[in-house]
Amino acid sequence: MITTPILDAESSNVEEILNAAALSDIKYYRWGPFPEPYATTTGVFQQLDEMKKRVERLAKLNERYGVTAIYHTASGGDRVGVGVWDLLYLLKDLDPDSVAINYDVGHATVEGGLSGWRNSFLATGPYLKGVALKDFNWQKIENRWRVNWCPVGEGMVNFKEFFDLLQQRDFHGPIQLHYEYPLGGADTGKKELSMPEAGVSQKMRDDLKLIHEAIRS
Repeated sequence: MITTPILDAESSNVEEILNAAALSDIKYYRWGPFPEPYATTTGVFQQLDEMKKRVERLAKLNERYGVTAIYHTASGGDRVGVGVWDLLYLLKDLDPDSVAINYDVGHATVEGGLSGWRNSFLATGPYLKGVALKDFNWQKIENRWRVNWCPVGEGMVNFKEFFDLLQQRDFHGPIQLHYEYPLGGADTGKKELSMPEAGVSQKMRDDLKLIHEAIRS
């Protein structure tokens, strides 16, 4: 799997990137997200119908190169993929081996809370081709609740239930463990860290260990 700047079939260097992926036997790449927020003056489904034409062209291009574009789900804002249902509307009737979903259970729990994340996961059906993992809790700052990304096991994501559901699927895609909580700057890509590299590595290993335990439990 690779991460790319590809948004649609008209993105810069799109065929060069897909050709390089195909030659390297890379089957999946992260695609999107669509940056445009929903316009309040136009119906949501009318806007999605216009976007679907772009997705269809990208699907044909991916089919030609034998790769799958997986759209990363997010939380917050009014963009495509936050609720997952709108993304499924775009993908409906298209080949899931060409365009699919990278389901982020952390973001889905932010948006879905008690059971919405579970329902959105079940709805992904054959379009589930990638999974992203991270944990969070709610933090109150200046009388406003905000998402606080945290180490695995310290937050609200029910990893055990999530993996129970995942194991019921015929899933063979990439699983990514994201580190977005403070790691001395490593979480934001800084070259100079404010904590020892060994400490960063240990936190990463701790998260990975807990994920393995959730998978086995």
